[in-house]
Amino acid sequence: MDLNDRIDLVARSWTPSQQSHPGNVAWHGSGCDGAPAPDAVLDGNGWFAEVWHAGEETEVEGHFSPGLSRDERRLAVGRIFAQAPRGSIGLVTGTPMADTFREAGAHERGGPFFLLQHRGLGRLPRVPLAPGYSIVTAEEAGEAARVEAHRRAWAPARIKELLGLTITGNEPGSNFTLDAFRALKGVVAYRPELDLVVLAPDGGPVVSLGVV
Repeated sequence: MDLNDRIDLVARSWTPSQQSHPGNVAWHGSGCDGAPAPDAVLDGNGWFAEVWHAGEETEVEGHFSPGLSRDERRLAVGRIFAQAPRGSIGLVTGTPMADTFREAGAHERGGPFFLLQHRGLGRLPRVPLAPGYSIVTAEEAGEAARVEAHRRAWAPARIKELLGLTITGNEPGSNFTLDAFRALKGVVAYRPELDLVVLAPDGGPVVSLGVV
């Protein structure tokens, strides 16, 4: 199952009770988050999982369609346990897949580790654009400006500042690169008309808005 197949699967089967959505699968699969390539990728009818080994501990992330039967869930869990007998996997609690992992001997480590939020698009507030600022497509802004807008907005030091954390001055830069952006543009879910950049009065990039 290649990246576009995984994106298509998530797009067809996503519900608000699942952590992965098409956008973050496209982002991660294109290398935009800077994560290392998985050591193994498992997949089956209606699911896939990526596996990273780190000594005796293993990290697993995946997507499991809500329509999987109990037998299909058990098969997926069996294959994951065979590849990763010790480790962790991110799941939304209270879902059939989480229950199947518990039945197989998994237990919760506490948490929460991930806050899933969503909202309807029917009553979004109108936010006026500040004088002198403009919104253009990434194509109009140029690839370099699009990448720089993201790197500025998501710089680790800036995120720490927003969270009220101590800034040491040794924070790395953003993992987002021009090569990663070009890979992202090649996925089936990428919609250039929705990939927008806010430009400051001097024409410099400020922030990017939406990709897929």
